[in-house]
Amino acid sequence: MLDGGLRSRSGAACMSKPQTFSIHGTTSGTVQVLHLAGIFDGAAAPAFAERLAGLPGGFANAVVLDLSDLRYAGSAGIGAIVSLHRRLHAAGGTLVLAAPSEALAEILTTLNIGALIPVHDTVERAVLAALGV
Repeated sequence: MLDGGLRSRSGAACMSKPQTFSIHGTTSGTVQVLHLAGIFDGAAAPAFAERLAGLPGGFANAVVLDLSDLRYAGSAGIGAIVSLHRRLHAAGGTLVLAAPSEALAEILTTLNIGALIPVHDTVERAVLAALGV
């Protein structure tokens, strides 16, 4: 019988808590810093889009995505980030990524995201980059 649950190597059912996504923002001067946490997949993309719609004027001129607490980003999450970059770039704005985990940094490197969107190891460096400093 398939129950859709996780199983250990021995085949025993594993209990897992639901994977959640959260996003909250702060402002650092003229830069909007959005802290992403949890699992950023197709189920989380609408919450991301809704939060972005709430930015002053639709978007700030410069946005930093703090990825330090993002445990996973699926293709829909990466796609939403690239889409945000395109929208900001078209409006003359900037998107910078900050503090990805080692695993997420590897995914970003494999997808060559750094060629499109700057990636920095700390939020502070990302904010400075977003300001053009």
